[in-house]
Amino acid sequence: MDRRVLFASLILFAGGAAGVGVALFAFVGVDDGATEAEVIWESDPVAGDDGSGAVVATMDGDPLVLQSVAVNGTRSVRATAVGGGVEWTSPVGAGTGGGAVSADGDGGEAVEAIETSGLVTGTLGGEQIVALTTDSGSLVVFNAGDGSERFAVDVGGRSGARPAIGDVDADGDAEVVAVSTSGGVLAVDDGGDPVFETDVGAPIERRPLAIDFGGNGASGDGATNGVAVATAGGEENSV
Repeated sequence: MDRRVLFASLILFAGGAAGVGVALFAFVGVDDGATEAEVIWESDPVAGDDGSGAVVATMDGDPLVLQSVAVNGTRSVRATAVGGGVEWTSPVGAGTGGGAVSADGDGGEAVEAIETSGLVTGTLGGEQIVALTTDSGSLVVFNAGDGSERFAVDVGGRSGARPAIGDVDADGDAEVVAVSTSGGVLAVDDGGDPVFETDVGAPIERRPLAIDFGGNGASGDGATNGVAVATAGGEENSV
């Protein structure tokens, strides 16, 4: 019987107005005649967002759940392995770059931390990574295996939209794409160096898409790969 393991996050209110904590739960879903879900492990709660921005990366065949948390008042990315053990926790923002730190935050503690986008995972330069943007305008990329920071670059304006990962220039290698709320679009390679940068001249509130036009000329200039964004006015732009 194939019973697939599913992941969920649960908001746990700690002390009413004192703050909230988010715990991860892994459970076996309803399938093949099984009528009830069975929780097989859960993590300790930790302060952070509502858990909706969490993603799953696969390291050596095993899932690793990555989520945005707040540890001792610092916005961080936490990686939780099968069984609920925390593999690493890496800070985002000031002090980022020193690699992962031990996870010892209190899940019920009220914290104030920088705001970040949801997370996105993918392969960059042959390695699994996790990427995010900050409201203040940084694109931050971590190695998913150990939490070390790969690079952090300025996107040219305020952001907070989830980035995208894909081969946007059809060179066979993936890039990371981020946008600013003022209309800037930035694509960088696996070292954080710009591949292209442009401005669509209108506000952007949604995440970009790394797309493949399929060689049908839909982009108007013969390009087969690129980036699509939707401006706040509702108009789509491909760059």
